[in-house]
Amino acid sequence: MSKNPARLKKIVLTILFFAAISFPIIGITIKNYTTHLLDEIKKKRTREITLINQNKIYINKLKRLRSAARLKEYAASELNMYNPEPETLSIIINKQFLNNAE
Repeated sequence: MSKNPARLKKIVLTILFFAAISFPIIGITIKNYTTHLLDEIKKKRTREITLINQNKIYINKLKRLRSAARLKEYAASELNMYNPEPETLSIIINKQFLNNAE
């Protein structure tokens, strides 16, 4: 099998041509994806800071509440929480059962 220098040169040039085209496309794709991820991280950090500040505000508001009644009122009006009524338990004792147990 003899080596054909023209054919070998053509194969090398074809490989170099495709590499020259594909590498910049891959680089641009990676750059765009990285930019997108960095923007998303920036938005998430901004949202995190906002939530932390809101949490601090709520903590300070709750610290200012002194009585249970004010706490219930604040929870119902500001936080839309529901305060259930306490359940009652009725116990009926049969006197005959107690007399027989003695």
